[in-house]
Amino acid sequence: FLRALVPIVFIGTGLGTTLLGGCGLLPAEIDETAGWTPNKLYAEAKDAIRQKTAALFPAHEVDRFTELFFERIQAWRAAGGP
Repeated sequence: FLRALVPIVFIGTGLGTTLLGGCGLLPAEIDETAGWTPNKLYAEAKDAIRQKTAALFPAHEVDRFTELFFERIQAWRAAGGP
């Protein structure tokens, strides 16, 4: 049974890749932040950090750790980032 299934999986995978990737049916990457001001970008980044921190830490520590992580990210960026 498995020997008969393997060629079908490979053919299906190849066909799907060809149809979606090769023919350009997948949308191009869109940068949602393209028109954002630096203030909006920082506000959105800080909000994302706050959401993650809120999911990981007790409520009374969210503000403290949000600031700590945001400052560390800014220091990393200032040092050259990736």
